This record gives sequence, structure tokens and C-alpha cells, in this order.
Amino acid sequence: MTTLHPERAANRAVGLTELLAAREQRRDRQQAWLARHPTTLVVLTPLAPGALKDSPLTRRIFNLGWQALRNEQRRQGWHCLRAEALGLPAGGEGFISLQAPRRR
Repeated sequence: MTTLHPERAANRAVGLTELLAAREQRRDRQQAWLARHPTTLVVLTPLAPGALKDSPLTRRIFNLGWQALRNEQRRQGWHCLRAEALGLPAGGEGFISLQAPRRR
């Protein structure tokens, strides 16, 4: 299972300009994923208050969420086409493309 290593956190403040650029880059990554895999896309991006977005604590929180998401994916029997977790200065991001049946 892919995890973000807490000891590799950037551990530095992120300014508004960098945070907004990271949001646009995440949107671009989402669009690229959907173009490659036109299926269900789940994106995990935990939010943290303040300027410190990538710390050992936020990475541990991300890892717990990522593990819960992957466990639920397996429990539901959803086929994973691709999954990737990124440790970025603006915070962790996880992408997972799933083939899951529609529910009504």
C-alpha cells in the first residue's frame, strides 16, 4: 500500500499564491486522470488550517484516510484501475480510479 512517509514532509509554510497554484495543478491532474480513465475518480485531499500543510502529522492523517479508502474499495469489490498518493508542500493528494457499479 502506498503511504506518505511522515519523515519526508516539507515542514514549511505555504503562501496563498503557492496554495492557489497547487489547487489549479490538482484540477489539471484530475482532468488528466479522467481523460485516461473515464470512470469514477476519488480524490483525497485532507485540509489543514494554517500555513503548514505538509507535516508529519498531516501525512499521518492522510495515510489513515488513504488506508480507509483503500480498505473500503476492497470491501466493496471495486476494481482499482490506478491509484497514486502524492506528498506535496501544499498537502497530500491521493487519486484512485475505480470501476464500481452504479447504485440507485
